[in-house]
Amino acid sequence: MGQLLQPITLAIADDHQIMRDGFISMIMTTYPDVFEFLFTAKNGKDLIDKLNASTTSPDVILLDVSMPIMNGYIAMEIIHKKWPGIKVLGMSMYNDDYVIIKMLFNGACGFITKDITPVDIYTAITTTLKKGVYFHGISEKFNTISKSRLKEFAPNITTKEMKFLSLCATDMHYKDMAKELCLSVRTIHSYRDSIFDKFGINNRVGLALFAICIGLKPNRDISL
Repeated sequence: MGQLLQPITLAIADDHQIMRDGFISMIMTTYPDVFEFLFTAKNGKDLIDKLNASTTSPDVILLDVSMPIMNGYIAMEIIHKKWPGIKVLGMSMYNDDYVIIKMLFNGACGFITKDITPVDIYTAITTTLKKGVYFHGISEKFNTISKSRLKEFAPNITTKEMKFLSLCATDMHYKDMAKELCLSVRTIHSYRDSIFDKFGINNRVGLALFAICIGLKPNRDISL
């Protein structure tokens, strides 16, 4: 008989106990031999305190964005600096581009909505561990391409487009990018549309993910 694989260890931070309990029940009922929850937390501060006190770090954290005392954005920054080996999936009730991008910018590896199915949560967690990044409906495009191959795409981007693309890895709006680059919003939209056409990307989150994948955010290292 082959050696049994160790379960993937998880932690979850959400200010609603019913949501924490629901996620745990859903995951453990469907995949009892695959995952193990180390602990739960009711807000970002509680999560950081429990990470500091724990002798074992979870493989993946499910981190709610909106929480009292310390929200997910701040907690994500701390986790990324202090425990860079932990993979974090941001969570929210809403699939909002700028929420996702801000979590990405702060170090999250991906994002899920709270209405996710058991199969999708399994895919999200395992893909994050294997590829380093997960976004339902977006990451599939990047998960089939090696990191070196992604970087080969960079020469197809003009210098001006590259400057625009680097700002897409932040949570700046297009009008803010135009101001930063001393360009019109119309010109920014033309750069966006050009990159959409060149690489088959069709939304803002895809732009942010692509920018990060080709190394335009130095403090993030995604292993594709």
